[in-house]
Amino acid sequence: HSITFGPLADRTANDIRATQPEFFDPAEDDFYLNGSVSSGNSVIYTSSNPDVAEIYYEPLNYTMPAVVRDPWERPDLRVSQVGKLWIKGVGTTTITATAPESDYFLAAGTVEQTQTVHPVTLDSGNITLTPPVNLSYDGSPKTYTASASGVSGFAFQYEGILGTSYGPTATAPTNVGNYRVTATSSDVRYPGSKS
Repeated sequence: HSITFGPLADRTANDIRATQPEFFDPAEDDFYLNGSVSSGNSVIYTSSNPDVAEIYYEPLNYTMPAVVRDPWERPDLRVSQVGKLWIKGVGTTTITATAPESDYFLAAGTVEQTQTVHPVTLDSGNITLTPPVNLSYDGSPKTYTASASGVSGFAFQYEGILGTSYGPTATAPTNVGNYRVTATSSDVRYPGSKS
């Protein structure tokens, strides 16, 4: 028997799931793997980088008919499960499809395809940059915060402008002056910045 396994469409960070998707979720129908074996057996998949993508198997719902056979007769071979992708991070992984040896067939060899998951660049308009409650001089550093949907964190840079000499530095300023604050996503899935 032989195995076929076609190219995989590129994915983005928006396809990442924090937990393995539920079985038979219509929202995940686009993540079925397309391998097949000429004998009708199930395809086994592996991922070289499970931090980017893992494989899980969704059982097929069907009832095997009851057939009385003689001991030497070959039983029906049917696909009992289907592989699906669980996207977990950005990067590249190799998905390998195999059809192991069985009582009736030799192993069908392997086919490899590359799965790439791209980061999604944040538009500055989707980043909320929030100043401290009090911007008047009181001897304390004026630290900003930032947020954006799905982003795990930000790094900050403070730099003096309009005659104020300061930085650039990650340390928030304390003294009176004019400053530019830049928040840059530290989440590799969602690069982007806002000043």
